[in-house]
Amino acid sequence: MPDEAVTKRLPRFGWLPFAGVYAAYGATFGVLGGGAPLVLRAHGMALAQVGLLQLIYAPIGVAFLWAPLLDRYGLPRLPHRLGWIGAGMIATALLLAALGASATWPVWAIFIVAMAVSVTITTSDIALEALVVETVPRERRAALTTAKLVSLSLGTMVGVELATALPDTLSLSAALVVVAALVALLALPLVLVHEPRRARAAAASPRPAGSLRLLVRRAALLGAFYVPAILIITVPSLVLLDLHVSLPAVGFFTGTLTTTTGVAMTLAAGALMKRMPAHRIVAWLTAGVAATSLLLALAAALGAPRFGYTMATVLMVFEGGLGVPIFTIVYRWAEGEHAATDYAVLFGIAFLISFPVRVAAPMLAAAIGWPSYFLVAVPLYVVACAALVLGMRETPVGGAA
Repeated sequence: MPDEAVTKRLPRFGWLPFAGVYAAYGATFGVLGGGAPLVLRAHGMALAQVGLLQLIYAPIGVAFLWAPLLDRYGLPRLPHRLGWIGAGMIATALLLAALGASATWPVWAIFIVAMAVSVTITTSDIALEALVVETVPRERRAALTTAKLVSLSLGTMVGVELATALPDTLSLSAALVVVAALVALLALPLVLVHEPRRARAAAASPRPAGSLRLLVRRAALLGAFYVPAILIITVPSLVLLDLHVSLPAVGFFTGTLTTTTGVAMTLAAGALMKRMPAHRIVAWLTAGVAATSLLLALAAALGAPRFGYTMATVLMVFEGGLGVPIFTIVYRWAEGEHAATDYAVLFGIAFLISFPVRVAAPMLAAAIGWPSYFLVAVPLYVVACAALVLGMRETPVGGAA
């Protein structure tokens, strides 16, 4: 648990600049991983090829490879964690601006720069999460997680909407340039933040073998959950496109509607964390995701766009509340001298396990159709959710039962 002497040095509103980091992270992946695939799919890209665009998320899954360097080393003359956060954001802004001018580039060059964007913004994220683990006491983490997810959602909304809402007046290239400027602006408030002394210390002590085994087991538990979760939560917008819902309407769903419902559910989950244990919140919300997924499958089978749009929205309502309890438990699991590494391992291995599914999900849907797709995904999701809830019960987090 963070040292109280350290956490008391943080001003009450000292975390507001970090909301900008989360918003920048959301906007970056919103335009590259959310908006761009929708635009390209609407302009005729095959569903199977859309799945390959999910490779943009690959660096999240392997961030644990360079996270130990972030724990051990800092940048010259800069605060340890804040230095990496700021450097990653500035590099992200420059690379996004370059992508905005890439219309005449070969595909391989665009791909390399896009992957570099993912690496730099992911570096900022894991450095920030390490700072959270090291300096925020347990009782404040649920509130911080709520603020984080709200900022992340708003940033994602901006990225997706820029790419899809005004296709005739705001091209994808222009959207990339606007997001680049936004990321650069959101990096500026970091100069106002004082990093506590303890967060600058490098993690040099060896990790006990038992601790490593526990870390890997928990990461595998998260990965087993994320595999079927990815099958469900990443495809509603594609289902709606295949139900012939217009691109602006799908962009509104992916950016604005999903974001606003997600923000509302995040706030609700943050409040519930004071009264209910995290594992129980996850149990109720995942049950809602499973039920509405089956109804979305029915809409696809009936070819009913309005019913599908409603069910996709309800599904994202339930999904929107899961972040607070899950991130809060991950912060608890990442406590220790290797905070950046542990956080990157917990989410990295989980993401790596689920990543092939993220890429293959549209291909599977193209092969068997959306109704059969959900009939495969939902039972797997129910089993994985039960395992995650049991694992979370071992580490009590949240209010009394």
